[in-house]
Amino acid sequence: MEQQNDLGRLEKIIEQLLASFTELKKEKTQLEKKLESQEGEIVALREQLKILERDKEQVCHRVSTLITTIEKWEKENVEETGHVDVDDVAGDASTENQAANLMIPMSGQ
Repeated sequence: MEQQNDLGRLEKIIEQLLASFTELKKEKTQLEKKLESQEGEIVALREQLKILERDKEQVCHRVSTLITTIEKWEKENVEETGHVDVDDVAGDASTENQAANLMIPMSGQ
């Protein structure tokens, strides 16, 4: 009789172990899918970061060029006149057109 009870308990333990194993296997599969998805997302985000860094470098270069151009213009204007006349610059339509041509295209837009 005692062997019957021991076998019954053993059967229950084995059933529980198998059920736990099956559940863990399902969980593992779900986690592997999630990991694969997140790895794909990481690859996409790294590529996007590269594009944004490249855009940033281009913008920095263009801004630096603009600053150099403005400084050169200021220096030339000061040398010619002895001062910078801000009113002349603000009302100059060609300056506005030049500023409009400096629009920086952003990737992905």
